[in-house]
Amino acid sequence: MTFAKWIYNHTNQFKKDYKNLRDTQIQEKVNEGIKNTMESDYPRQLGIHKVSNIDCIYGYEIGRRYRILYEVFDEQGKKDVIFYRVGLHNIYRSSINRIKPSEI
Repeated sequence: MTFAKWIYNHTNQFKKDYKNLRDTQIQEKVNEGIKNTMESDYPRQLGIHKVSNIDCIYGYEIGRRYRILYEVFDEQGKKDVIFYRVGLHNIYRSSINRIKPSEI
């Protein structure tokens, strides 16, 4: 999926996490967060940098309890955002298998 400024990518884990949310209001807020990230000139500024001990991963807040974990790639004129996880705040403790856009 391509937005005006960035190329959208997500992992299979993100897709599973999204389906497990089960609350349509939270899913709508996640969709809005993704849209805000993808339409931003600087998506890194929307998130909290260096989430926990994970370097280069950003955490976008969805209310008090939910977070979206993503990484931004801006290399050689190609602009990609990969969404890794979505869920309750404790996803910061989960392992994340970082990938490059070319691996999707």
